[in-house]
Formats: sequence, structure tokens, C-alpha cells
Amino acid sequence: MGKSAAKIGSTWWGYSCPISCVSNSPSVQLLFANIFAFIRDNFHQAVTSQQRQAVLDELKNKCEHAQAQLLDYYVNSSELQFEAFLALQQIWDRLRIWVPGLPEPEKHPSASEPAPDWF
Repeated sequence: MGKSAAKIGSTWWGYSCPISCVSNSPSVQLLFANIFAFIRDNFHQAVTSQQRQAVLDELKNKCEHAQAQLLDYYVNSSELQFEAFLALQQIWDRLRIWVPGLPEPEKHPSASEPAPDWF
């Protein structure tokens, strides 16, 4: 979908493959609410490649900080939230930005390549 959108002149932010489900634990949901609020408030303002990379960098930092908070939470709880930890990794790692005129989507420089079945 992103490639098609870019071909007709739109910039498309989306994911290269599915993202793990977010936990229903209230304390974990707050971490995700903050991440999603950052995305909501910033993606539409990033119109240049440099601005988009800055958003990707900050998103990665926020997700890694939330992962550290999850680890602290696990130490004090018997409830393991592996899906939440994985989702925080995937939120920045699988995000792709299709831009008109570019043959490949932009992504964070540390992002992994998606499985060929999904891309």
C-alpha cells in the first residue's frame, strides 16, 4: 500500500509486517499510550527526510526507554509481558515511510529487514 501511495504523490507511514499485540495491563498500557501519542503528534510534521529520521530516532529512544521500564516492572511483578516488550521493539523497527520519488521506504538506520513474505 505504501509503495502505491508514494507513486501517486503521498507520503505513507506504515509497517512492513504485523506488530505484536499490546498488553491489556493498565501499567503497560500507559507506556504504549505515551508512544502512540508521540507518533500521533509528530509524524505529520516530519516533511523532510531529516525530520523523518529525527522522529524515527526519538521513537526508537522512547520505545527502548519503555522497554527498560517494563524490565523494572517485571522485577516487581510475576506477570511476564513478553508481547509488550516485543511490540515496543517492532513499533520502531518495522516502521517504514514511503515517500514519492524514492525507490525504497525510509526506515531507522538500525531497523532490521522484514521477512520476505511480508514485504
